[in-house]
Amino acid sequence: LRALNDIAAHTHTFVPVMPTLLAMLNSAQFSKAGKPYTGKPLDFASVLKTPKAMLHTRVYQEGLADQIVELSLQFFSTHGYAISFPELAFPVVFQLKRFLKGCRSPRISKQVKQLVGKLDETSAFVTQKRHRVKFTPKEKEQVRDGEARL
Repeated sequence: LRALNDIAAHTHTFVPVMPTLLAMLNSAQFSKAGKPYTGKPLDFASVLKTPKAMLHTRVYQEGLADQIVELSLQFFSTHGYAISFPELAFPVVFQLKRFLKGCRSPRISKQVKQLVGKLDETSAFVTQKRHRVKFTPKEKEQVRDGEARL
C-alpha cells in the first residue's frame, strides 16, 4: 500500500488505497480487546508474516493502527490540495467515526481522532477556498489552475 501511495504521488493519479485501509481497520483484529504481550514490537517495514502468538495482542493492534493512520495520512497528503478533497474525505471520516464508537483502545482512539480532525480541518479549508472560485468542474484547465493555487 505504501508503494501504491508513492506511485499515486509521483504520477498525480488517484489510486484507491483507502478502502483497503478501512477494511483492515474494521477487521476482526480490532473488534476485541488485545491480549497483553511482553515480546518485542513488530517491525512492519521488514516482516512478511506475523507470528501467530502476536496476532491478537495489544502491541500488534496498536502497531497495525499506527501503520493504517500513517498510510492514510500519506494518501490524503497526496490529494490534500485537490478541489475534490471534501468529497474524497467524507466517506472515510464517516467510517472512522463509526470505528471510534466501538474502539476499546485509548491510544488507537486518540490517533484516529487526530486523523479525523486533520481531515475535517483540510476539508473545511478546501471548501472555503472552493467557494471563492468562479468556474465549474467541467472547465478542466481552470480546475487544474485552481488546484495549483491551493
